[in-house]
Amino acid sequence: MDKEKRQKFNVCILLCSMVLFSFTYLIVRKEMLMGYSDIKWHVEKAATLPFFDELLKLVSYPLFHFLVKGILKVTSWNPVFVASALLGFINVAAYLLTYYFMTESKTKKYSKNIYAVMTMVFLLLQSIYVPAFNPNVYLGQGSVNIWHNPTYIMVRPFGIAAFLLVIKMLRIPGGERVAFRKLWWMLLVVMIGCNLAKPSFSQVFIPGLGMYMVFDIVHTKGKSFFRHFQIACAFIPATILLFIQAYYSLGDEIGFEWMTVWRSYTANPWISTLLFMAFPLCVILQDVRGFFRKIENKVAVFVYLFGFAEAALLIETGARKFHGNFFWGYYLGGLLLWLVSFRYFLDGVQNTEWKTAGKLRLAGGMVSTVLLLIHLASGLNYVYRLITVEGFWY
Repeated sequence: MDKEKRQKFNVCILLCSMVLFSFTYLIVRKEMLMGYSDIKWHVEKAATLPFFDELLKLVSYPLFHFLVKGILKVTSWNPVFVASALLGFINVAAYLLTYYFMTESKTKKYSKNIYAVMTMVFLLLQSIYVPAFNPNVYLGQGSVNIWHNPTYIMVRPFGIAAFLLVIKMLRIPGGERVAFRKLWWMLLVVMIGCNLAKPSFSQVFIPGLGMYMVFDIVHTKGKSFFRHFQIACAFIPATILLFIQAYYSLGDEIGFEWMTVWRSYTANPWISTLLFMAFPLCVILQDVRGFFRKIENKVAVFVYLFGFAEAALLIETGARKFHGNFFWGYYLGGLLLWLVSFRYFLDGVQNTEWKTAGKLRLAGGMVSTVLLLIHLASGLNYVYRLITVEGFWY
């Protein structure tokens, strides 16, 4: 890349980052000024409760709260500004990691500016909004881009980083032990960060990845066992921490009821699922064989399926039964499936593969494009309402 192109690329990345930061800042600021909001509750607890005495007893994933409390202690800034700016920068981090995922391991010529802009588009997408079916944009359907929950925003860059590291470790040649060892330690630390930010990602990523590993070991007749065993060992500290967090967080017993909680937010969970995953499903169906050739796509599908099963089946049997706390893992599993399908779609468009693969594939690409535009329109409508409509977040 020559100097002029690099400058244009840097400007593009900066502008996209500024757009996402601004949207996040405006949404969080408005929610902090509401009578009640999820963000305001977390910030108030972080600002007022003693960290070790009371806060850790209330919240077992204290990374966001620790950062808020630390910034408030060393500055004279007000909590509204701290929360708005902090979550804005966290979303920028998610943008940069998503961009890296979209462009890593590229073998063909591609436009970095296009990928930079499309990565911003990805972080604005929303489930397809059909008011006649469900007046709620988010509740019932879910989303990969959730703006009202600070711990979801906090864990998202950690989750993307963990996914990236695992995929790199699965691809790395067996002889590159030094590189593998470096990635191994990075994964161990990032997974602990995931748990401290919000353990919901680990709840679906660890078992979902485990299911993929079992499948791959059987498929390779045991040849991949040692590699998978090495990677699995990096999850031991996070898994231990996850059980400790579950002990303190899940005060009520866990029960099993098929879609009971889901049906309290939507008339038909299957239609809501389709509204959430319309674009990824279309991308997969138009080239099933090609999609499942890629390791990252298979891992993402396993994680998503485990997240779906967790959301549909598990409940808290006490007062928090209808809080839907097991849905967070489903949204994060959906994030990974959206990531890989979005990249698969962009690669196909950029390399004109689906344009030259016959009429059926071309029609599938056109339908995917239309669905993506509808998801984007729903996302922009949601952001606009979050910023302008008083008391709105759902």
